[in-house]
Amino acid sequence: MIINWKPNKDINKALYIQIVEYFEKMISTGYFVCGEKLPSQRKLAEILNVNRSTIIIAMDELKSKGFIKTNGKGGTVVSSNNWLNLNKNNILKNLLSSGLLKRKNKIYESIEKYKTLIKVDFGKGELDQSLYPDIKMQDKMLEAIKEIGYLPYGNNNGDEKLIKKIENKMISMGIDMDDNEILIVSGATQGLFITVLGMLSNQNIIKTNIPCYIKSLEIFKSAGLNIQDINRENKGLYNVFYMIPTFHNPTGSVMNSYDREKFMNFYGKNNPIIEDDVFRELWYDFEPPKPLKAYSYGQNVIYINSFSKILAPGLRIGWICASKEIIGKLREIKYQMDSGTSIINQKIVLKWLNTIDYDKNLLSIRKSLKNRRGLIEKILNDEFKNLFLWNKPNGGYYYWLKSTKKIKALKVFEKALEKGLVIHPGDLYGEIDSTNIRISFAGSNKSQIKLGFKILKEVMLEL
Repeated sequence: MIINWKPNKDINKALYIQIVEYFEKMISTGYFVCGEKLPSQRKLAEILNVNRSTIIIAMDELKSKGFIKTNGKGGTVVSSNNWLNLNKNNILKNLLSSGLLKRKNKIYESIEKYKTLIKVDFGKGELDQSLYPDIKMQDKMLEAIKEIGYLPYGNNNGDEKLIKKIENKMISMGIDMDDNEILIVSGATQGLFITVLGMLSNQNIIKTNIPCYIKSLEIFKSAGLNIQDINRENKGLYNVFYMIPTFHNPTGSVMNSYDREKFMNFYGKNNPIIEDDVFRELWYDFEPPKPLKAYSYGQNVIYINSFSKILAPGLRIGWICASKEIIGKLREIKYQMDSGTSIINQKIVLKWLNTIDYDKNLLSIRKSLKNRRGLIEKILNDEFKNLFLWNKPNGGYYYWLKSTKKIKALKVFEKALEKGLVIHPGDLYGEIDSTNIRISFAGSNKSQIKLGFKILKEVMLEL
């Protein structure tokens, strides 16, 4: 460990505080990496030109904050919990002072402008209303209301019985829950938001696959993070990874088990990872590989999931699975935001999980989405082979279509919108001058799918 710095004895700040701040900065920006050994206390006192007692106080403070730890051999090293090493941030201050959380996008503005003329919406990220279990949902709602009687704030982590059900889910995916905890959140988006808010700083680089889920990009941009494609190299800088390894939004791709293990072995040891897994249960033909959090170095993964894609988006019930220390930090932020997730909504989800109705509903949705996929495959193979390239999705909501003639996706979007069809251009997901479009078929019935592709064909032949 190279230390080319000394505390300033001429300023009105305690020497131990200067030392703590220096190490926090060097660790949180990646200059001192996980597992790197610190010099002995005697040597540090010599390097920094301070008394050994000052070093002892500073080291104790850094240990209490999780930046360093004592290993079994008696030495002191940078902590392997990469998330705790990122906890010094000023994102909340930036968001509140600059008002960056305003969602403004020309694509959304165009959709709003034409909303009364829309015939088919291939843009929405939710199920067709006919696929939601309306009658069963009403029954569960009534049961939950009768059981509660009144509306308390509830447990800060969430309903204890619901947490236990989710813990069992996590264990069934191969995740060790002895060192992890669950925090119930108001949907996966809130989970991502408080993770960014609580654990990252605007000094961090967030690496992800571009194209990437639009709401995550909005959160990262609002927080002032430097967003980079996962394939771009930046040696010497501390990276945080945002991954959607299962039924990626918008591409629908799935990372295979070999690539997951390779990724975690290469990046998991020294880099914090956010895993967004909201489509995991919506597979059609075969179950996807276990989550990244279930592999080696899973302690450095913050895992986010939700029931919204299966039961109802309006329930806004999701969860975060992470180490106990991380959950403690995120719980405090969430409590300050909304004092806890809706008790009624948590009880409704619990009612579903307590019976076979949840699994029966899930099987029904899978079957319906698989049938819609079959219809789209036939349409694409019969009428679009010369117009698009695509991969057949095994789950999720989306098709990702690439123009064979390299027609700009924004042109397709504009022309389709004029004809009453909403599609999403790849530009919305971080691509520049994209020739890809995302088709969300889960929100449309079969007649709407046929009409939507009829309009899309007209558009492609005109461009």
